[in-house]
Amino acid sequence: GVEGRGDRLEYADWWNANGILCMQIETLRAVTNIRQLAKPGVTCLTWGPADLNFDIEAHPHHPLQTVDDCVRHALEQLEGTDTKINFRNYTPDLRDHYAEMGVTVFMERPR
Repeated sequence: GVEGRGDRLEYADWWNANGILCMQIETLRAVTNIRQLAKPGVTCLTWGPADLNFDIEAHPHHPLQTVDDCVRHALEQLEGTDTKINFRNYTPDLRDHYAEMGVTVFMERPR
């Protein structure tokens, strides 16, 4: 909290210099509109395949039908922004697959 940090503006400056802001993406609607979420100060947009697959299964006629389709779409939409994709890949072999696609931030189980 602010206690012990001086005033609230100093505390806000510290967070602006050191903090990151990530937003969880769990729906096709969010993926489709991902460019609108790439605002200044948003470090990364993050998702894992499990939650997103629930929404893909619920929308069988959507043009994005796989997690890879969604990753490709998101990467294309985020070109020219400072916002990155943070992907829950679970294992190192999937890291390589998504790194080749252009993902740069990963969450995976420790070995």
